[in-house]
Amino acid sequence: MKAKLPTSPAKRANLQRVAEAAGVSISTVDRVVNKRGGVSPDLELRVINAANALQLDRVLYRSPLRMIRVAFVIGADTDEFFKKLHAAIAETSLVFRKINLQAQVLYVERNDTRGILARLRNIESGFDATVVCILATPEISRRLREVATRIPVITLCNDIPDSGRLAYFGIDEVRAGRLAGELMGRFAGVGERKLLFLFGFAYEKNQLDREHGFKAILSERFPNCQIVAARESRADVIRAGHIVLEELDRHPDLAGIYNASNGTGTICEALGRRKRRPIYITHEVTDRRLALLKEGMVDAILNQNLPGITFDSLRFISSHFSRTSPVMPVPVSQIEIILRETVASS
Repeated sequence: MKAKLPTSPAKRANLQRVAEAAGVSISTVDRVVNKRGGVSPDLELRVINAANALQLDRVLYRSPLRMIRVAFVIGADTDEFFKKLHAAIAETSLVFRKINLQAQVLYVERNDTRGILARLRNIESGFDATVVCILATPEISRRLREVATRIPVITLCNDIPDSGRLAYFGIDEVRAGRLAGELMGRFAGVGERKLLFLFGFAYEKNQLDREHGFKAILSERFPNCQIVAARESRADVIRAGHIVLEELDRHPDLAGIYNASNGTGTICEALGRRKRRPIYITHEVTDRRLALLKEGMVDAILNQNLPGITFDSLRFISSHFSRTSPVMPVPVSQIEIILRETVASS
């Protein structure tokens, strides 16, 4: 028996538009829309993509769908950045539940290579894809290449080019460093200016890229600004504060600090003990950092859109498994510059 087509003129017109866009008959569209079966997987996907592209009043998806499980391997949420990232994952993953794509967060300690390797061990047996925002030692990169031969690997915020990953989602970190350098040079003014560059881990590509961009812009446009120390905090907030105090003792005339990692709270506490306060620029908006910005302890924050980056990574994975229309990775996410006046009235 032939399927009964809808009698509503508006509905029939919608089906006709989808049929024309997909290059199939209106009865085929009707079977897909009303889940009557009898349509090949290829034709079904063509109809779904056409319907979604035309933005019909319902979201279509292939049925039945097996669950696609995505592991987000990220730092522990005791760190403000990763707490914010976890919230972004929880928020954006809700959008993909209707197509049976499920995200799960697996925490690791940022500087624990063994712990990270343990998390990645056999991850391909329990998940269909993994998104990682982790330290990139040679051992970890090697393990990710093994994983990438079995399931898709995506890097988030901190790229690991030699991981075998399919795509990277995040900001252009070299450009972020250049922006920090541009702000620092303009804030510092004329005359010889001594600067401290503070980074998390030497193995993190995003930290190295930020340093590269920062140094490049100072060399090109602000030769009066010289980095007198580049120190590794190992993402330890207490250590970050101690480093700043040490460098202030060595260089009482320190003019600026660019902190490419975490530890802003303890650094500002350290700066509060001294009468002379250097210019301070860092990354990622948090409630605490915004408060310090309003107080004038922080001069600028470079922020990235974590919900947007996370959404793009999940959309890429969903398209990889043909759950949504094919998409290409977004080259880079936009960088937002937050100054005191940006939040003065909030």
